[in-house]
Amino acid sequence: MEKLSDYISKKIITIEEGSLVGYVLNVSIDETYSKVTSLVVVDEESEQIFLLDIGKICAIAEDCIMTRSKQDLSFSLQEDFNNPISKIVLDKNGKTLGRVVDIYLDRFNIRAIVTDLCQFSPRYIYSSSDKYLIFGLHKKRKAMPIFKIENSEDLPKVTISDFQKNENSFAYSNPYKIIANQESLIGRKMTCDILGYNNELVAKKDEVISAKTINKAKKHNKISLLSYYSK
Repeated sequence: MEKLSDYISKKIITIEEGSLVGYVLNVSIDETYSKVTSLVVVDEESEQIFLLDIGKICAIAEDCIMTRSKQDLSFSLQEDFNNPISKIVLDKNGKTLGRVVDIYLDRFNIRAIVTDLCQFSPRYIYSSSDKYLIFGLHKKRKAMPIFKIENSEDLPKVTISDFQKNENSFAYSNPYKIIANQESLIGRKMTCDILGYNNELVAKKDEVISAKTINKAKKHNKISLLSYYSK
């Protein structure tokens, strides 16, 4: 079973042209949270966003994804890709069930939503908004247990920063803000640790991004994560 975070920052390479067409910046998920429908690809030179339908993926390797041709990518102006990562999960009584940190996949079918406190089937997302998922049961559905994560090793290695809480509200940062221009990343602050190959630390939480940070991220194929997890 794969994790959604494993796909972020992978290179997209075409077989026909033998060229790099971009990096995976995000994924598009269907309305029922049952499967990933497309990969959201950013071309760092043009800063344009494209969608790659999962049906057009030819192969998936450790650090790249192969597709047949550039024609397989479609230009997108879409902003909301229905990705639940970073959303706060509440039950109908307002109890916090954690913050979504990753998704478990089986051939792009979503098997579990993983928070920093538990994991559960996407069937039990009662409703959602840009900041929250409501866990609950629809009529005629039997209750399903929420599985607690006892071992921290089960959590994704790359996590986002904790949401900040004050007396009356949550201060929430949008994880989908796209900043493809590498120079524009300089001066931004990391919101979490990013690990590269062999678990080498690429960038540390609260680190201010510099040109050195960007060069190291390039070496580990994590340049897109600097945008994804910085503010």
